Amino acid sequence: MTRSAPLLLLLAALLFFFALGNHELQGSTEARVAGIAMAMHLDNDWVVPRLFREPFLEKPPLSLWLDAGAIRLFGGTTWAVRLASAFAGLFSVMLLYGMLRKFGRPKTLAFIAALMLATMASYWSNVRGVGEDSLLTLGVTTALLAFYQANRPESERDSSNLGTWLLFSLGMVIATLSKGVLGLAMPGIVIFVYLASTSLMDKRFKLGDWIKPGLFTLLALVPLMIWLGFLYQRDGLQAVREVLLTNSVGRFSGSFVE
Repeated sequence: MTRSAPLLLLLAALLFFFALGNHELQGSTEARVAGIAMAMHLDNDWVVPRLFREPFLEKPPLSLWLDAGAIRLFGGTTWAVRLASAFAGLFSVMLLYGMLRKFGRPKTLAFIAALMLATMASYWSNVRGVGEDSLLTLGVTTALLAFYQANRPESERDSSNLGTWLLFSLGMVIATLSKGVLGLAMPGIVIFVYLASTSLMDKRFKLGDWIKPGLFTLLALVPLMIWLGFLYQRDGLQAVREVLLTNSVGRFSGSFVE
């Protein structure tokens, strides 16, 4: 299978992009998110997402920025507002393949793993829909694969290790700007459990193993904090609290009302 990557790219692109705009917006989520993105485009307000002229602050606006940008470039079509999700899905599949190859896995195994991801029904439906779930998946996938690569023994001698940690930060940027606290918690819990388990098995605590992901996570939070700063200037502390708590802590405490 000497041409695995081009074949995988072609198959995933067909799955995610073919007839992408040939059906109307489905359910409440697609219509709501597309409407907010259209309002963002028409009002030229990239700080405060609005639904029916009221602030809609369940989550950070990365998916809305991309959808509004696509509307501005390609017009207000169902195809345009689904582009960000489709590209995020495609990038996740190709990243999985590329990183598995970098980990030394055979081409056939990497191809099958990536194709399995691309053809999962729930994944495929999210990739072809409007919303932030596909972007969240890309962010978490990027962060965890980069973290794994950075912590492989052979990577410690690799001069490109900084690039791997920057890729980790990029994944965290995408995850947190897509889903806020949940985008931080999903990869963060996995990394914490891995580091804690490793420390227990090795019976020693290596501070450096904890400092690096912590520092590059702080770096990744800068874009989110900049947006929250602009939001605070516009709508005050209550708006910031709503972004950070409503769609994360509120879902588990019972205070969240969709």
